[in-house]
Amino acid sequence: MAKNNKSLHKAHINKNDEWYTKLESIEDEISMHEDYVRQFEGRTVLCNCDDPEWSNFFLFFRLHFKQLKLKKVIFTHYEMDGSPSYKLEWDGSYIGYDTLNLIKTPLKGNGDFRSPECVELLDECDVVVTNPPFSLLREFIGLIIEHKKDMVIIANEMQCTSKEIFPLFQSGKLNFGYNHVKEFKVPDGTIKKLGMVAWFTTFKLDKYNEELPLCCQYEGHEDEYPKYDNYDAIEVNQIRRIPRDYFGVMGVYGPSFFNSFNKEQFEVVGVSDAESPMRKWIYTGWIGYNTDGTKTGRTGSTLGSTPVIVRENPNGIYYEKDGVKVQGVNARIFIRRRK
Repeated sequence: MAKNNKSLHKAHINKNDEWYTKLESIEDEISMHEDYVRQFEGRTVLCNCDDPEWSNFFLFFRLHFKQLKLKKVIFTHYEMDGSPSYKLEWDGSYIGYDTLNLIKTPLKGNGDFRSPECVELLDECDVVVTNPPFSLLREFIGLIIEHKKDMVIIANEMQCTSKEIFPLFQSGKLNFGYNHVKEFKVPDGTIKKLGMVAWFTTFKLDKYNEELPLCCQYEGHEDEYPKYDNYDAIEVNQIRRIPRDYFGVMGVYGPSFFNSFNKEQFEVVGVSDAESPMRKWIYTGWIGYNTDGTKTGRTGSTLGSTPVIVRENPNGIYYEKDGVKVQGVNARIFIRRRK
């Protein structure tokens, strides 16, 4: 998994965004779930990062146009050499027995989704469905939200806690879909595996109507739920271990929690980032150590906004000052029970 996550990070840094979605990944997410199908009915879909000559999104909507009862699909794509791109439209009709009645129109520009002519197409559609460039994800989602369109897209699940996207998940305006996308095809024809890639959607999916079953007990097991030193919350290291008898603030792993977030059962009150009003202090003057007591060369500033737990016998890298030892955990979102 670590290797796969590094590949995803590398794709972001190098703006290497040529990761092509497999047909079965799209079918498993959309056409296999009735709650998706009914929300597509009568709508115009825009695939604004998809060349129909190779995109499996084009093949998907060709195969499932009737099932989804669509009004129209529109495809545009970005020409990396800067040459003019084109728009392809289909209303589900045919010329003859098996020839699609496609309307191909040249674009003035290279098909960048941010260009004025592509934004006009965004205004024409109801739903955006695509695998957008990872390196431009926040800008891509921001544009869709600004124009008040629905979306079903593929993205790095860790983005759910980013500054721009977290408020959308917090409010329930944006949710995870049903599946992770584990394999992509790259331009040389090989299959690449990436970790932490999921579907993001504004559609209201049935799974979020279900409450998360709570089976664990806080009272009598307080040592299993340590309090953070720099946030007023307790650590819950697995979603299935959220206690049924605790109504204070809890820190949980964002992607796992948002996959089962029922707004009537929980509220999301914050996230562990540098601007969080929940963070009480930073660890200036703390020194980093390895488990064997040798110095790491790091200081407490490395902890940043990470939730921190005081530990008498830490296993792994820790930080110490005045005899107190602390360790950071992974980034967390903070939740509280509603009922």
